[in-house]
Amino acid sequence: MKLLENGLHSYKKTIQNLKILDNNHGLEREIIAKEIVLSLHHSIETLFKHSIQEVEPRFVFSDLDQYFAAEINKIRKKGKTEYNGNTITFMESVKRAIILNKQKLTDNDYCSIEHLNYVRNAITHHEYDFTEKHINYLITQVLIVVTPIFNNLIPTFNQYVQKYDLNLNGSAQIEELTIWKFKRFFTIYDKIRLGKETIKTVRTTPGEFDKKQEIAKVNYKKFITFHKCPCCDSDYFVKEKVILIETEEKGYVGNCLICDIELNKEDAYFLYIISEDLDSIINKYHVGYSIVSEIFKNNDLNSVTNEELQVIKAIISKEETQDFLASLTNDFIHDKCYPMFEEYVDMFVGDIDSAEMDKGLFGNTIIRKKRSINNLFESHKEILGNIFSKFRIMELNESYYTFLFEEYEYETSRSHPNPNNDNVDEDIPVKIYIQLEDLSFFE
Repeated sequence: MKLLENGLHSYKKTIQNLKILDNNHGLEREIIAKEIVLSLHHSIETLFKHSIQEVEPRFVFSDLDQYFAAEINKIRKKGKTEYNGNTITFMESVKRAIILNKQKLTDNDYCSIEHLNYVRNAITHHEYDFTEKHINYLITQVLIVVTPIFNNLIPTFNQYVQKYDLNLNGSAQIEELTIWKFKRFFTIYDKIRLGKETIKTVRTTPGEFDKKQEIAKVNYKKFITFHKCPCCDSDYFVKEKVILIETEEKGYVGNCLICDIELNKEDAYFLYIISEDLDSIINKYHVGYSIVSEIFKNNDLNSVTNEELQVIKAIISKEETQDFLASLTNDFIHDKCYPMFEEYVDMFVGDIDSAEMDKGLFGNTIIRKKRSINNLFESHKEILGNIFSKFRIMELNESYYTFLFEEYEYETSRSHPNPNNDNVDEDIPVKIYIQLEDLSFFE
């Protein structure tokens, strides 16, 4: 069996097992989860090796120096002329496939693949707990990363996916991961907010910090090791459990004896899977933006239970969360609308009459025009309709999408003949200000 056929079969096995994973319980569920990890790991390694071979077959060898030394010996007819070394490892195949094929990969993406490799090795050489839901999230996260890459590298991949019904877009698995990330992000955001409020009160209340510090010192005598708190920067954070990946600390569970922030296993795993630290939740805007964007992109929220929906609404109902969430959702709307509305620019510029073009030409000025979109293209109605169906489900009011009604500015130009220069076309700068009027997608 060739690498391509082998890898595609493993990918198919991964998706098919993932779809039935939550229908099983106990040991049977663990066995299926184990099979998914092994088949996903195998599909990545074989399909990436296939893509490397397509670029340069010899790049699948681990020791290239030894390989080429053997090739030189063939020419010289002396020494060792056969390469008996190994092919590249899983992580080497990831690195070479990504670089040789110029594929995009974020640190978060790379870490999720790296963690899959750790789990696979743990299965092979030690043991691993498959009873927790986290394994679902890791598998889905890795699939989100590698599936578009497979599609880019393998011309027949999409055809194969359609043939065997392997499309995960909008699936329950994707939605479940997306909802979990959303809940965890804003839960941690709230914990940090409360922690910072607590430390502010502690530091401004006479004697309160000394009191808490004295309690911490009592614990210190019990041989508890303290660490710097990621929330308040005090040196009284107690790590109860640590997530170790191949001896490297990747996250921890614990609490601070000063600001009272408490990180549980869900929090620790979330921060690990998104490859960020606690400080990033507050100070790296793109982290929250990415989490919020995911929930509105490809999900219908059809598989969200009423219980989960109530949790989401409870998160949104907190006044301290609302401004931050509104900032994120409005930026998402802007980033969706700006390139979308740009598709109407040429039409609006083409409507400028000749007399106005003459004014721009002879006055050497920028032509400025305000225009409204009264009839959205059907494809744009569908995109916006899908996005705002989630706004309705989550009961987000207009403050979360004010940017939809903003005026969008575009700079462009239009050629116009100059009668004073043998009617040679000259580019006249134009600024178009576009506002959306067609709100039929709300219906």
